[in-house]
Amino acid sequence: MLEIYFDELVKNGCNEIHKNLLQDYKSFNYDNKKLFDLDLDFMINLYNIKITDDNQTFRLMQSKFRKGLLETHKKCILSDVEWEGALEACHIIPASENTPFCYHIDNGLLLSCELHKAFDALLWSIDPVTYCVKVCKNNTFDRLNKYNGKKLDISNTLIRNKCLKHHYERFLSKN
Repeated sequence: MLEIYFDELVKNGCNEIHKNLLQDYKSFNYDNKKLFDLDLDFMINLYNIKITDDNQTFRLMQSKFRKGLLETHKKCILSDVEWEGALEACHIIPASENTPFCYHIDNGLLLSCELHKAFDALLWSIDPVTYCVKVCKNNTFDRLNKYNGKKLDISNTLIRNKCLKHHYERFLSKN
């Protein structure tokens, strides 16, 4: 998984990564921190990735993350809104959780502003098995109900499924 992560970084034109994203070796499916550190050092040198601890790197990565989602999806995956000014790059697993694939395109959804806020508030989620939308029964955002059960046309990847499962489990535990 570490090699896949670095491949995607380079493919998306990123040559820097924030050090916090690499602290949890278990997120990369390693059981041994020493082995992870050795592999990480090798990958950093192989891919010529700069490790940094400033917030500017996060902003740079967010910009590339949004651009990648816009190029991939071109419209809100739920409402089909196409106006770029109304679209936001949503992290399935929030950036604040510092997952190793935080800015990986498969941890992202292109959503309208209001649907992004509702997703972050766990008012709706995506079933990671069926890719159908599940809406919280007790939500006060009535316009959301029309999307309940909608099957989304999004790619099925290992990282996306892991991210969707994480969000869906949070959604189920809250609702």
